[in-house]
Amino acid sequence: MNMNAVGVAAPIAPVAPATPAVSQVSCSNASITGAGSDACTVSLTADAPAGGFAVSLASSNAAVTVPESVMVQANATNGSFTASVAPVTSPQTATLTASANSIAATVGFN
Repeated sequence: MNMNAVGVAAPIAPVAPATPAVSQVSCSNASITGAGSDACTVSLTADAPAGGFAVSLASSNAAVTVPESVMVQANATNGSFTASVAPVTSPQTATLTASANSIAATVGFN
């Protein structure tokens, strides 16, 4: 307890935990030759709250698909997902975006 100006004990207000935001999205490989998949990770700025924290996912290229979202488990700062790459006939690029609470992070594929 803190003492106020007249010496009376005043309660200390609890500090709310930080609201997590997306800090990074990364994948194991910067490029994939042919069809396949890649292990990717979303990182948060703070631990996910009780019940977990959903992060929306998107791909800029239909040949690279990701789930609609990934759930970061409670008290964790990372969540994993798989990016699947379809067969293509020419070199392609894609940007994967992870977003939550109006904060986004991207990673590129070649």
